[in-house]
Amino acid sequence: MAYIIVIEDDVDMAEAIRLILEANEHRVLIRDNPASGVEEAEKNLPDLIILDIMFGQKQKTEGFDYAIEIRRKKNISSVPILMITAVNTQYPNFDFSNKTDGEFLPVDGFIEKPAQPDDLIRKVNELLKLKTSPWINWPDKKD
Repeated sequence: MAYIIVIEDDVDMAEAIRLILEANEHRVLIRDNPASGVEEAEKNLPDLIILDIMFGQKQKTEGFDYAIEIRRKKNISSVPILMITAVNTQYPNFDFSNKTDGEFLPVDGFIEKPAQPDDLIRKVNELLKLKTSPWINWPDKKD
């Protein structure tokens, strides 16, 4: 059983993710804003953080900033981050990927909204196997 923090402001999406993860025996905590999610991660180190990109009425891309903040905080920089977003669907030219964009966005994986249960579990299990993010020493180097 893994402890996973989901940082998502869409209540329905967060609840769907929680139900999928809990059905697979994970312990899940939902936070609806990035600041409280990062604060919780510092208090209780999770095995994985699932982080949305866009927050609030104006759909600001705060998730990018908080992914970087997580990597800069030594006590939580090792936690793998899965970004969950509709940004690639809404803006197809963005085509974000941890393989091509990791130098400026140090996350371990992306999944599109709405996440299909099998895809979400597969990606979560893949990232949980990492135990430690390869971006732990970002921006100095990728291990």
